[in-house]
Amino acid sequence: MRQMGRAAALVGLLLVAGCASPRPPEIPAGGMPAPPIAVGILLLDGVHGSALAAPIDVFQHTVAHVEPHMRVFTVGRSFIPVTTHEGLALRPKHDLEDAPAIDVLVVPGGERGAAADLEDLALVQWVARRGRDAKHVLALGNGAFLLAEAGLLRERQCTTHPGDMARFLEEYPHIPAVPDVSFVADHETITGAGGARSYEPALYLVETLLGKPVAEAVARDLLIDWDLEKVPHRLVAPPAPAPAARN
Repeated sequence: MRQMGRAAALVGLLLVAGCASPRPPEIPAGGMPAPPIAVGILLLDGVHGSALAAPIDVFQHTVAHVEPHMRVFTVGRSFIPVTTHEGLALRPKHDLEDAPAIDVLVVPGGERGAAADLEDLALVQWVARRGRDAKHVLALGNGAFLLAEAGLLRERQCTTHPGDMARFLEEYPHIPAVPDVSFVADHETITGAGGARSYEPALYLVETLLGKPVAEAVARDLLIDWDLEKVPHRLVAPPAPAPAARN
């Protein structure tokens, strides 16, 4: 996979959430169009730009290729702007209290690694509750720590950033953590190594939920050479596909 620009592209992504023109929804006979797949991305201080930009980039680009598409929004502790690891100030769209229903919960990693966020009981409980209610959960990099603390990795295999793997195994010895892979998909839970490889589990989820042609179309938009067979990953059990999408 080609390396993607990270921090420089992040501001534009968050402002426009994708540059593709949306397709008008197709209305099936006798019914209303299916609602978009709601993707809530947790936005906390110190978040890594690559782990934040990749899911926004990938999921929002589905707007141009399929209905129902994926609708992306950010959720913070409050509406106060947060500062990414790279120094960008970003304001969450929603706070923990007013966040709408979430179909796909995304927890990007960050410089926090665990410390303050894992000790924030209200945050951990919110992640636990929203993660259980969501159809799918995606953690990138050391976002896996927050999933583990929230109890969302019970009886699940996972991965995390290579630099955090030893600490993860020490703090959560009961959770099987897989090294040397881009991502692990175990039922509804997907964990990725993070960094520029954050695009891979995001594209995998698009392929699983919306179909391989949609994932390939999004990859072409982003100039990514997407081939799941070439991506090191572990598939324990795939997430259930969404209802049939209309390309």
